[in-house]
Amino acid sequence: MVKARRSRPVRRRTARRVVVAAVVLGLAGGGALAVQLAGRDSGTAGRDAQGVSTGVRATEVPSQAAETGPPTPAGTAAELSPSAALAACAGSLTAGDPVLSAARIGVDHWSQHVQARTDLLAGLQTEAVTRAIWKRTRLAGPGDQQQYAAALSAWNPHSSKCAGLEPTTENTRFRAAAAACQTRAAVVTRAIAASRPAMTDWQTHLANMTRHAAGEMTAEHAQHLWEESWRTAPAHISAYRAAMGDVAKAPACAPTE
Repeated sequence: MVKARRSRPVRRRTARRVVVAAVVLGLAGGGALAVQLAGRDSGTAGRDAQGVSTGVRATEVPSQAAETGPPTPAGTAAELSPSAALAACAGSLTAGDPVLSAARIGVDHWSQHVQARTDLLAGLQTEAVTRAIWKRTRLAGPGDQQQYAAALSAWNPHSSKCAGLEPTTENTRFRAAAAACQTRAAVVTRAIAASRPAMTDWQTHLANMTRHAAGEMTAEHAQHLWEESWRTAPAHISAYRAAMGDVAKAPACAPTE
């Protein structure tokens, strides 16, 4: 008797299940630029050519700052509809306001710094009063430069938004508004340009005081540089103030619906 062969058990393949898990991590960051002013009045760090202690250090102002101001449409004014072009121009001028504000504060401190020497030499105030003015404005100087540089960085992307804006006869509805915006854009641009020499004079003097306090220049050389700045500063300050007078008289720029 022949025994029946046992059939081997059929191995069934078990399907492997592949589970894919995706984990997305969102990193939201503030990243606000922390700028630390590098100078504090030491009171004993040395005396500058003006006769006051120079413990302040020059600060490096940020080369870029977070863009501020209202959003403006992309493209030049010539590429936009009349209403969009007016809105872009008005927005750019709003972004320019902080530059003028920062310059007004900084130039005023620099003007006081310069005028203090003028009044001292003319016998209009005491040496103690003069030193107090020098110290107060010198300590404010690094902050002046920081605020001005940040405002300029925010203004630069907007500075051309009024380019090509023309009050043409084809767009009679917007002619008056376009003319006003064009006029204001011109005087604001000139005022910002005029603020640069005055603020640069202030920045240079702050740097020279820091170099002298650090022993990087002699008192004689520091005095020479200070007297040069004192002589040339009034022209730049006056030019800026004249440009700001034009801004005050310029018409407002506002979008027209």
